[in-house]
Amino acid sequence: MNNYLWRILYRYYEISKVIIKVEGVKEGGILSPYLFYFFIDQTLSVCTDLKVGAKIGEINLFILANCDDIVLLSPSEKYIKILPRTCEEYAKDWNRIESS
Repeated sequence: MNNYLWRILYRYYEISKVIIKVEGVKEGGILSPYLFYFFIDQTLSVCTDLKVGAKIGEINLFILANCDDIVLLSPSEKYIKILPRTCEEYAKDWNRIESS
């Protein structure tokens, strides 16, 4: 994302009159769904590439996402521990890249 776009987003949040208790997008904001899906789409791809978790035939069912909810499914304890850790690591890496 270029600096110009970051400045627009910064200003959008700066002039908002809301409280965000946890880092994230503005609840009910016009840009919020787009910003969330920009981030979550990449997160889902990283998790899908692991090829772990629940499957029915060739259909991957281990990560289901709708709005701001994510459900992780796994047939084993081993894989269910990998998926949330992968999501967390991706979020931390993404934050470092986008902040620099």
